[in-house]
Amino acid sequence: MARPTGSSFSLVISDAYSGITLIDGQPTMPGLGYENFKRITTNFQHTIPENAKLRIPLRPPAGMSRQDFARKLMEKAQNFTSYVSPYSAPKHVHGSRMRPGEYNSSSYIAGLL
Repeated sequence: MARPTGSSFSLVISDAYSGITLIDGQPTMPGLGYENFKRITTNFQHTIPENAKLRIPLRPPAGMSRQDFARKLMEKAQNFTSYVSPYSAPKHVHGSRMRPGEYNSSSYIAGLL
């Protein structure tokens, strides 16, 4: 699935054994049926977008190894129920906030973490 252009938060897990896994929540496109259109779904990719603007390294919680942290995040992403919650684009990139029941790539990543 091609990711839309614009602001998007993604989680990148990279290690010597598995390579790169990029995880984010994106809206579904019309090709998956009207009932699934614009509902948030887990998106897995194995490359980092060339136009990535900001990278923030994450540390695992105290007492958890990097490998366990990565494994837990992958499990949460794989267990996410896609096509249930509607995808909501913010009204403005700056200065707006999501209301209860609204989800986008930012709130998807916040939920995984």
